[in-house]
Amino acid sequence: MSKGLVKRASRILSPDSFREIDRVERPCPSIITATVWAYWDLYYIVRTYWQASLVSVALLSIGSVAIWIGPIYLTTSPAVQTIARIALLIALSFLLSSFLLRVHLALLLGDAAADEDVGWSSERFQAYFGRLSIFVLLLAFPSCLAILTAPTGPTYYVGSRPPMQAASILAPIATFAMWLVVCRLLVLLPAAAIGAPGATWQNALRDMGRAAGFGRSVIVLPLLPVVMLAAAPLSWFKQLPGSATAMIAASLWLGIVLFIATTLVAAVATRLYQFVGDQLNSPRSS
Repeated sequence: MSKGLVKRASRILSPDSFREIDRVERPCPSIITATVWAYWDLYYIVRTYWQASLVSVALLSIGSVAIWIGPIYLTTSPAVQTIARIALLIALSFLLSSFLLRVHLALLLGDAAADEDVGWSSERFQAYFGRLSIFVLLLAFPSCLAILTAPTGPTYYVGSRPPMQAASILAPIATFAMWLVVCRLLVLLPAAAIGAPGATWQNALRDMGRAAGFGRSVIVLPLLPVVMLAAAPLSWFKQLPGSATAMIAASLWLGIVLFIATTLVAAVATRLYQFVGDQLNSPRSS
C-alpha cells in the first residue's frame, strides 16, 4: 500500500484518532449540500463505471425477484422462508461487493482507484464482504424477530379488537433500533474498502457519535426522492396483464431503483467517512 493511501486510511478509525489532542470543530455542510453531493457522486459513478453499473442493475433485478419469490416455492414455513431470504441477500451482497468497493475507492482515491485490487480473492474484498454480511444480518434481525414472536396457532379473544401481539410491538422497535445502529456503523464500509487501520465496530460507534444526527439526516434525505421514484409507476404496473413482460418490466424498474438507492448509500457513507475523519484529525489553531 502506498504512503498516500496509508495517510488517507489513517484519517479515521485509527487508534491515534482517540488521543486527547486539541481539535477544531469544522462546520458541518448543510444537509441540502450533502444531498446534492450524493447525487453528483451517483452521476460520477455511473459515468465512470457504466458497465459495472449495468451489471449491478441486472443483478439487483434478478436477485430481488429471486429473494421475494424463491423462498415461497421452496417452503411454506415462514421461518425457513426468512432464513432463505437472508441467505440469498448475503449471496447478492457477495456479487455486489466488487462494485461497492469501486464506489468507495473512486470517491476516496479518484483515478488511483483503478489500480486497486477488488477481486474476490483479495484481502480487501474479503474484509469488505465480511462487514457487509454483518450489515445484512443486522437489517434482517427485525424480520427474524417478528417470525419468532408471531403466534403459531389460532388466537382467541373476547371483545371487538384482537389483543396486541408481541410481534406488532417488538418488530417496529427492533427496526428503528437496527436503523440507528446501521447509521452509526456505516463508515465501517469505506474504512474497510480503503484498509484503514483500527477499523473496528467500537471505534466506528465512538467516531460517529460526534455526528450521529447529521449522519442519519444525510442518509435519509437523499433516499426520499428514490422512494417516490419507486412508487411512481405502481399504478401503471397494476394495469398491465399478468404476463412475463409485466414481470420483466417490474423487476427491471425495481433493479434500477435499488441500484440508485444502494449507490447513494455507499456514496453518503464515503462522504461521512471523509467528514468524520477531517473532524478527528483537525488540530486546533493556537
